[in-house]
Amino acid sequence: MTSKLLRELARPSKVSELAGRLGEEADFLRSFLTVLESSGYVGRAYDRSPTCSSGCGGCAVANLCPARGSQTDLEVWRLTEKGRKAAERDDLRHTGAVKQLPTS
Repeated sequence: MTSKLLRELARPSKVSELAGRLGEEADFLRSFLTVLESSGYVGRAYDRSPTCSSGCGGCAVANLCPARGSQTDLEVWRLTEKGRKAAERDDLRHTGAVKQLPTS
């Protein structure tokens, strides 16, 4: 599940989109994302943090981003650099983060 979620977040996505693509409940995914966020693998796309390392110019959701003045309350998640590397190596199961993750 973790690897699938990280691969899905290669493109910033809303929880509802992720839930549909992964066949999981949105509440479950929110909990999952919160744990991954606390471990540094994912973050909200608009929080002006290292999560947005690509900059707004290359972001697929820049026109919806609250950091750019949009009025939407969209909750968009994306990978951090740490998450991107883990997804590429598919080795998140070897980290301490997995011990905290909920199971489905």
